[in-house]
Amino acid sequence: MKAVATFLFVLASYTSNVALASGARDDASAVRIIRVEQVSSEALAHELSVTEERMTRVVGQANNGRYLVIIRSNIGVTRMRGSYLDSLLTVPDGTFTYYHPNGRTESVGTYTKGVKSGTWERYDMDGHVLATRTYSGKQLDDLLATEGAFEKAGRAADQHQGVRVLQRDRRWSVPVDM
Repeated sequence: MKAVATFLFVLASYTSNVALASGARDDASAVRIIRVEQVSSEALAHELSVTEERMTRVVGQANNGRYLVIIRSNIGVTRMRGSYLDSLLTVPDGTFTYYHPNGRTESVGTYTKGVKSGTWERYDMDGHVLATRTYSGKQLDDLLATEGAFEKAGRAADQHQGVRVLQRDRRWSVPVDM
């Protein structure tokens, strides 16, 4: 019985935190928890971890249909907050915040339909800004098409009987300052 009470307490705290991640600061009932699962540090896709740390991912669905996610370390430190367009958590959309193991902000930025957009900032373990980058919000293929890269690659492949190296439908983004 004690384990059930502890689980319900932890779930209630996750519910309010997921609501905070969604911007619904006054109404935690705006988010419905749909799953709580154990994940590895690979769930923090942008970070390479030397240790295989077990984490807990809480997925909730907001009234607007977005899937809100919080990932916490095994000691309860929040490591990521963000929202996705799909239940499989493959298309990030909205503000994402990643945290260092000490709980301080590691990076903050926005995804638009799976592509980095706007300004992203990275911080060191003490909270000092390391880098700031601005992203166009366009997929790499859109940027390459603007420059005519696909046509050039196609002509080069035709001339050399080679295989096209460029692929379409990638969700990469390139900094605007390239």
